[in-house]
Amino acid sequence: MKSNGLIIGHIRDSTIAHVRTVAWRLGADVPFVDVGEYVTTGSITDATSSNAVLTVSGHDYPLGGVSCIYQRASIEPDAPPWSQSRLLALETALLSSGSEVINRPLTGWQNMSKPLQMLMLESCGFVVPSSRATRACRQLSQMIAAARWMAARKLRAVLS
Repeated sequence: MKSNGLIIGHIRDSTIAHVRTVAWRLGADVPFVDVGEYVTTGSITDATSSNAVLTVSGHDYPLGGVSCIYQRASIEPDAPPWSQSRLLALETALLSSGSEVINRPLTGWQNMSKPLQMLMLESCGFVVPSSRATRACRQLSQMIAAARWMAARKLRAVLS
């Protein structure tokens, strides 16, 4: 049986703090893994299989045994090369896990992934706001037709 979820990110990240708070308020017991702690002392076994296990601070997190993973793992661009390789191992394990991963590695390169991420959050039981923001104003009508919950941000700037 899969556990409810796992949150992976930096302990001081405001978005991670918000997600953790919402999970707590909903009564969900969702474990949190601090990326900084993983990079310095953690490990991953079987990173390229659905049996990957993330070990941090003596706790094992079988990534394939989690129904939903929310991640915001990142390393500073000027971080030592060894920390970059540890992040790559984590990203590989997340992609190989077979679990639903919200904010998948590499999707953060474009903001086009945000609507998909919100749908994924909703499908995992999170309550999401009924509106979204976009700067792609030309495609706004297409987006609203395709996904009624989207709305334009900074529309006034476009209209003026």
